[in-house]
Amino acid sequence: MSVYAMTTPFIDQPFEDGPPPREAVAIAAYILDIITGKRPARGCRRYVTNQGWDSLQYLGRLIEGPMKGIRMLRQYCTEPGVAEFLWRFSIGERRMAAIMHIRQIGLRWMLTEIRVIDHAGRHRR
Repeated sequence: MSVYAMTTPFIDQPFEDGPPPREAVAIAAYILDIITGKRPARGCRRYVTNQGWDSLQYLGRLIEGPMKGIRMLRQYCTEPGVAEFLWRFSIGERRMAAIMHIRQIGLRWMLTEIRVIDHAGRHRR
């Protein structure tokens, strides 16, 4: 998907409690590619807020080895302009999950937070 397609909003799209817009899905896939090392992080800053950047850096410090078994579990909109993505992964023997929040800010969709949940159910951030 082109960068233009990711930044073009659906202005006339009414809110429905359901799947997020394709721009939010494209940014979530792009961020997951960065987290897994498939893409460099240098171009992601325009799709990430300051709080989202802090979350990405925290996740980078949390990861001690290669991530395995990455699977998107759920994609949904909680309210207009807010998309959440629930995904799980393993680091060594530790099973973890994370919730990625992508919000529409102005005319763009941007990552605002990644909240990591470890196997004991504790929120890490």
